[in-house]
Amino acid sequence: MYIILKDNIPDQLVLVICAHASLACYKKFENNEDMIKWMNGIFKKVVCMVDEIDFDKYKNEADSDAVQAAVKRILKR
Repeated sequence: MYIILKDNIPDQLVLVICAHASLACYKKFENNEDMIKWMNGIFKKVVCMVDEIDFDKYKNEADSDAVQAAVKRILKR
């Protein structure tokens, strides 16, 4: 699971926002085959902080391959 956060979020809110994002993602895709495998397997999460421009690019991304490619680009910075 990849969680993309805006880099201007106050530190004290990051954990709560990540927890909410993780649960919202699970609830949205809980019957998805990939989500079931993830829940019963690796259960890893990656959190990336991005600026407003990048956040707007990724926030509505539905294709998991595109999201993974975007995260790889972010992590290379």
